[in-house]
Amino acid sequence: LFAWCSAFSPTPGTKVFGAPVADTPAQAHPSEHRNGEWTVAAATVRPTTRRCAQGLPDARILQLHGLTLGVTRARITRLRSTARHQVGSARAGSGFGAPSRTTPMTDRLASQPAVPAEAASSRPRSPSEVGRLSRLFEMTVLRAAVALLGASVAVEGFGDLCRHGDAQEGGCLVDGSGCEGGRVKFDSLSLEVQKWDGKGGSQTKIGSMPAYAIVGQQETWQMYLHGPMMRESERTSPGQIPPVYVSGTWVNKIYRFDNFSMPGPGEPLYATQKMVGHALAPSTTWPVEDESGKLKGLLVAEGQPWWVNNVPPAEIYKGGVEFLPADKDAKCSQIFPQGGLHEFFGQVVNTVDCHKGTNVCFFTVWKFYDDQWPFWTNASALVAPDCLYYCIADTVDDRPVCRRTGVVKDEHGEPVCHKDGRGAVHGMTIGLTDPKDPNQFDIFLVFTGGATFTGGDSSMQKVRVKVTELSVAGSKVKDMEVVKSTAFATDLFVTLPPKGMDAGGDHAWVDETGKFMWISTFRLAAAGVHMVSYEDGSLIYSVSGIDRFVKGQYAYSAGLQGVGTLGKPGSFLAVATSACHDVQACAPIPWVWPIPEENWAAGVFFIIDLSTLPGAEKVATIVV
Repeated sequence: LFAWCSAFSPTPGTKVFGAPVADTPAQAHPSEHRNGEWTVAAATVRPTTRRCAQGLPDARILQLHGLTLGVTRARITRLRSTARHQVGSARAGSGFGAPSRTTPMTDRLASQPAVPAEAASSRPRSPSEVGRLSRLFEMTVLRAAVALLGASVAVEGFGDLCRHGDAQEGGCLVDGSGCEGGRVKFDSLSLEVQKWDGKGGSQTKIGSMPAYAIVGQQETWQMYLHGPMMRESERTSPGQIPPVYVSGTWVNKIYRFDNFSMPGPGEPLYATQKMVGHALAPSTTWPVEDESGKLKGLLVAEGQPWWVNNVPPAEIYKGGVEFLPADKDAKCSQIFPQGGLHEFFGQVVNTVDCHKGTNVCFFTVWKFYDDQWPFWTNASALVAPDCLYYCIADTVDDRPVCRRTGVVKDEHGEPVCHKDGRGAVHGMTIGLTDPKDPNQFDIFLVFTGGATFTGGDSSMQKVRVKVTELSVAGSKVKDMEVVKSTAFATDLFVTLPPKGMDAGGDHAWVDETGKFMWISTFRLAAAGVHMVSYEDGSLIYSVSGIDRFVKGQYAYSAGLQGVGTLGKPGSFLAVATSACHDVQACAPIPWVWPIPEENWAAGVFFIIDLSTLPGAEKVATIVV
C-alpha cells in the first residue's frame, strides 16, 4: 500500500490515502502487459509523499514483485468506459458501498483464502476462526480499495474531496454566499406524541405536533442524510426557522437551507436550498465562528468505512475531521487524525463537538459494524479501535489545529472505547458548563453496538470532564480528565424497549433552558425522538412517525439539533434520517442502473415545531 500510493503519477497536489502528492513524477519501472492487465515490477516511492512514506525505515524503494494493477495512465480511457456508474458513499459509520466492477488482482493480494465452509455453520467459533473471519472481512474491504486505487490515481479530479461548491453547482460558499440556491418545498405532516407514564413503563398518546418534511432526490442526498446543525445566531426574526446545515453522506455533499417561509397551520414550508461544500462521507458538522459570531467555516466529521466514495473513486480514505473554510480562496485542512497509521489510513468519525470556553473538541470514531459478529472481533478492536477522542485546539474561533489529542479515559483510567455488549460512542453532545468553574462541563455519550435494526446494544452516560494543565518540558499545556460518569436515560434505553430488543441510540441535543434534552433513536423498538430530563435522563415525551413518512420505507434517525425549548414560540427541532426498504437487510441501495427504482429509498429531512405540543403550557410554566 505504501508503494501503491506512488506507483503511478497522479496530478500534483492530489491525495492518495489522504496524502499530498509531490510535484516530482514517480519513476515506474518497466511494466508488461498480460491478458489485458498491466503488471508493474517495481516502483519508486516519493519520500515527500507524506502519508504514503510515513512509518517506513526507508521508504525510497519498494519492490512490488509482479503486483497487478488494473490500469495505467495510458489505459484510463478503457477503465472509464467500464466503470461509469456511481456506487456512492457509505453512511458515516453505517453503510455498504462496493464497486460494480473491479479489475482482477493476480498476485499476493488476490490469493487470500476463501471463507471456510464452516464459517457458515451455526456452531460456536473458536477464537482463531473468529480472528480469521475478521481478517478476511478487513482484507475484502482492503482489496476492493486497493484495486480501485489503480483505477483512479490518473483520473482527473482525484484527490481530497473537501472543497466549496463547484462553479457548475452554483459556486456556493459555506456561509451560503456566492449563489442564489433554489426554492424547495417541505410537505406538512403531523407526528404522534406519547407521554411516559413513569415507573409502569408504558406510554400514553396525548396528541400530535406539526412538522415539515422534504425527501431526498436523485440530484440531492438520495437515501442518506445526517447531522443537522442549526444556526440560531443567523435567525432574522424570533419566530422564523434559522438556517440549517445537513450532510449528504452518500453523495459527499453538505447542504444549507435558509430563508424559510412562515406557513400557517397545515400549509407547506418553503426554503432556499444550497449545496455549499464537498467532504468525504460527511456526518456531522460544527460551526467555527469568530468573536462576532461570523461563520469562519465548518469542522466536518468524515466517515467512510469502505475506503472508496464512488466508482471510480475521487478519494480513497477512511475519514477524519476536516476544516472546511468559508473564505472563497482558502483550502480545507485536516485536523484529525494526526500521525502514524491512523493519519495514513484515516479514521471513521461520526460526531464532532467542541466546548468554546476551553477549546476542547471531541471526535467519536465509530463504525456501523461495531460489536456485530463476525465483522467485529478482538482483532478489530486491536487494529482499528472505535474510541472517543479529545483534541486540545489552539483556537476554535478560526482554523483550528489540535495541539494535543488522545483517547478519552474514564475516571478509572480506562479508555472510552468499544466494549463487548456496549459498543462504542456513536453520538455525543456537550452540555452545561459548571457556573462555578468554567473549566468543568458535562458531555453526554451515546453508546451503540450492532448493525441490525432490532437487537443490539445502546446506552447513554452523563460525564463530567475537567480541563487541567500539565507541565511538559518546562511549559504548561492543557489536558483534560474525566471527573465522574453516571448512567443516563435508562427509561429510554432499558425500560422502554421490549425484551430482546434495543432502542438504537443515535444523537442528542440539549435545549436552550439546560433542563431538557432531546435524543434520537433508530431501531424499531423506539424509532423517533424523545425528550428527557437533563438532570437524570427521566423520559418525558416521545415523538413517533418519522420512520414511516414514505410509504413502504423505513426512515431511521441520523442526527438532530434544535433551537428554543418545548412550548416556546419559534422553537424547532431538525431531524435527519436515512432510509431503506427492508430492515432485515437495511443497506444503501444505489440509485443507478440496473437497480429498479422501486428498490430505491429516500432519506427524509424533518423540521418539527416544538411550540405546539399538547400539554406544552404546563411544561413551559415549569421552565419559566
